[in-house]
Amino acid sequence: MNNSLRVLVADGDPQVCSALKLFLEQQPDTLVSVAGRADEAVNLAAGSTQDIILLDWQLACKSSGGGFIHELRRLCPGAAVIAMSARPEARQAALNGGADRFFSKNDNPCILLNSLGRLAGRKPADCPSR
Repeated sequence: MNNSLRVLVADGDPQVCSALKLFLEQQPDTLVSVAGRADEAVNLAAGSTQDIILLDWQLACKSSGGGFIHELRRLCPGAAVIAMSARPEARQAALNGGADRFFSKNDNPCILLNSLGRLAGRKPADCPSR
């Protein structure tokens, strides 16, 4: 499984972490690590190679926002960072803070899957319409 997509989900809400892990692991060749706190995210980033980091913007802000993203990039230099928030108005702050992309937690999860696929060079997800 050395072609696996390695995703680190960092979110302070255990339900969001569990749901994303379950959802993402349904995709072929996808390995998901979960961190509920900033220090856990740093430890996981330092201890393994990640392709994509899904980062709750509120968690990042509690840990210095863009500075936290830069720390994760230092630990995982090749990883793309997708900031997530239930507040769509956080988009610009997250992108200005160093995120590559932004995902609103209110959006259809297929949008997230397709963003992950594009970043990983995979074909678009086959998602049912809602």
